[in-house]
Amino acid sequence: MGLARIVASYSSGATDQELNGTLFVSHDYFNRYADFGGQRWQHDERTMVGGRVSKTWTGTLGADLPVQILIGSNWRTDSVNAFRAPTTARTVTGARVVSLGLIETNIAGFGQVQIKPVPWLKFTAGGRFDQFFYDIDDRITPGGTPNISNGITSPKVGVAITPVDWVELFANYGQGFRSIDVPLELIGNPGLQPFQVVSIEGGFQFNFDRFKFFASYWTTDSANEGFQAAPGLPVTFLGKARRDGFDVDARFYVLSDPASAVSVFANFAGVRARVLDSATAFYVPNVPSYVANFGVDFNVATRDAERLSGTAYITFVGTKHLTEDGLITTSPFSRATGKLAYSWPDGWTAFTQATWYPGDRLSEIAVNFGDPVTASLADIFVSAQPTLVVMAGLTYSFQTAALSTASTRTSFTK
Repeated sequence: MGLARIVASYSSGATDQELNGTLFVSHDYFNRYADFGGQRWQHDERTMVGGRVSKTWTGTLGADLPVQILIGSNWRTDSVNAFRAPTTARTVTGARVVSLGLIETNIAGFGQVQIKPVPWLKFTAGGRFDQFFYDIDDRITPGGTPNISNGITSPKVGVAITPVDWVELFANYGQGFRSIDVPLELIGNPGLQPFQVVSIEGGFQFNFDRFKFFASYWTTDSANEGFQAAPGLPVTFLGKARRDGFDVDARFYVLSDPASAVSVFANFAGVRARVLDSATAFYVPNVPSYVANFGVDFNVATRDAERLSGTAYITFVGTKHLTEDGLITTSPFSRATGKLAYSWPDGWTAFTQATWYPGDRLSEIAVNFGDPVTASLADIFVSAQPTLVVMAGLTYSFQTAALSTASTRTSFTK
């Protein structure tokens, strides 16, 4: 396994008028041996080249209508060589199942407008268009897979209302997509298109000096849910699916000043993931019914610009349905995590971190290698997590020039 990457960034102008650009080149490869009901070797060598450019303008329309506009584009090209074959004792024993060369290019343009007609009301509208180009050399079935170009549009709109300075109400609508995995999905389905994903969200947040609270309810509809037992295994499409969920997050600052902060936090995310339009299936596999976290974090000054920071929290994870009929599930489990770090102004940081499973260690990684609907207990395999893992180390950070960044979530005030 190896990875090499070069990134060059450019930024100019104030944050609300910024021009940004990034170029990157990355090369990585890996050889992976796994036993999913028969040992296999998977080789992937990939070179990625791409970039992103964006420009933000902030001003007014007419005399007093605040507006912010963001436009940009990004490009990425992947050149891939992929092989997969059965092995015994890491020796190839049969014909290659996958053997292809691929050049995949994604070109996209995006834009966003934010307007505040009155100080307490903000509208956001934006969109993105992605075009995909595939040049596939299938060495197993030469000429059997045509070159394919796919494109998809992803609009979004949102509104935020601030009736008083400590509360905000918001609602958002957005469309996205799930792209195509060429070796596993496109080779056998040359007409396959990216799958549309539609999300709607509404909620509110409170912001006081020491206390912050956020709550939202959301739904996400997928045009075609994919089920994959493990990386490299075939993908089964389950059809239309919907996720309904809510998120709650609270944080209280025990100490909050320019030099130090200590806070306690709690959050809870619940979700129900369902397969639609099916008489025999209901649940989307491998989606936890809830995830909750409770903990404390801190970052305090000590002496001579040195700092002590850390976090400690416990995570509770609910059941996952491993089959669409819901007859086989994991058990709820918990996991405790902590990290402590001490930093010096010259760039050195010493740290230690630990993860502890006080109970069930089998439910976090439980994989259904059978059919997503009709699997039995014999098709379920688990990977036990260690009861306790402790790590410690030293890091050193080199000082670099500060670069500001722009994003499609830039906000502004009058």
